[in-house]
Amino acid sequence: MLATALTFAGLCLAAVGGSGCAVSDNDVHRWETTERGPDKLVAVVTHDKYAMPLRIESALSLVRMKPRGGRRIGTELLTSALASVSDDTRKKIVGGMAPELVKQMHQPPPKKGEQAVKDESVPFKDAAFALLQHEPSLVSDEKVRTDLAAALTQWASADFENRIENSSQQYGIEQMLRYLGGNSVRGLPALITADSLKIDRIAGLVADLGDAETKTKASDALVNLAKYIESTQWVDKETPVVKQANERAKITATPEQLKGQITKYQDQEITKVFSAMKRVGGRPVVNYVLGYGADKAHSEERRKAALAAAEGRIDPTDVEKIFDIAKNDETPDGVRDLAFARLGELKKELILPKLYSLFDNKKWKIRWVAGSLALKTLTTKSVPDFMGRLPASPAVKMGMSEPIT
Repeated sequence: MLATALTFAGLCLAAVGGSGCAVSDNDVHRWETTERGPDKLVAVVTHDKYAMPLRIESALSLVRMKPRGGRRIGTELLTSALASVSDDTRKKIVGGMAPELVKQMHQPPPKKGEQAVKDESVPFKDAAFALLQHEPSLVSDEKVRTDLAAALTQWASADFENRIENSSQQYGIEQMLRYLGGNSVRGLPALITADSLKIDRIAGLVADLGDAETKTKASDALVNLAKYIESTQWVDKETPVVKQANERAKITATPEQLKGQITKYQDQEITKVFSAMKRVGGRPVVNYVLGYGADKAHSEERRKAALAAAEGRIDPTDVEKIFDIAKNDETPDGVRDLAFARLGELKKELILPKLYSLFDNKKWKIRWVAGSLALKTLTTKSVPDFMGRLPASPAVKMGMSEPIT
């Protein structure tokens, strides 16, 4: 490619004043659509005989150039060309390109419902990211680097739902944000709403990249979303949607059946939020899911999903809340098992006295699970103490499975 560029440059007429060959902006723009145009554009970018404004415009033409054979080759040609020029020249070309790249990335995203391929800002986003992530980076000016990173971050947040699925991109949003780091995900918690279909992707990025403040904001947003899904407002909003789905499917549902459909739909949506909570964690999430798990007004399955979301997220201040769930006679066994599992994540000094206090509980399953968890925390030296807490006479009953287990 470089040889082709130099050959083309050699064929050019000498320009007046030595500023380059007789090539105009019109030529550059025309070459965006011609067969040999890419080679000519690269020649202008790489050859010192051309004026700097023309070299910058040629670089942008490589970005704007439509796909060739179904593939955008402009970005690859651009980075290769810039890598071959001197540091000073590259700095000038990239600096000249940056304002247009930023401008195009700030264009409003396509209207809702339009195809993702109509997002004309994608090539400019891809080019900006390609310049930054190239090894070594093709952006040496710190201000230009900051401006491009900020524009990329804004671009991702502006239409996250559609852009994260846009297959026309050369570089996906997740790849881009992971390269840019924590600052790039600070705006994502604001996207956690009832209308979002990508809660899981947002939660994953915030969990992996976000700083403490960003994670706390996401934690708060997830709690607010969960509360909304549990509300009558959510039911009122989604009931017509379920009815319309029934009509399209030619399903006749009784009021009771419709209520069951909505409850099942609600189960699915709240479970998705609990899964996202498990990724993000945070004190708002932990407080909410422990309170949810303790509330007998919720179904067993939802309570189990809530306590599962607290896995690896609790601290010593949560002991009493979890213990209250575990020892409550009305707690379903599945929920109780998860409460004991959360207790098992804490230091034995915190939980052993609690577990021993359950050895005389009237429900054998509670005694059994408490004893099993206690044994998992003990060393052999502590076994005599454990055995001394078991029933010492026939007056205290045990279930048949307890001593066997």
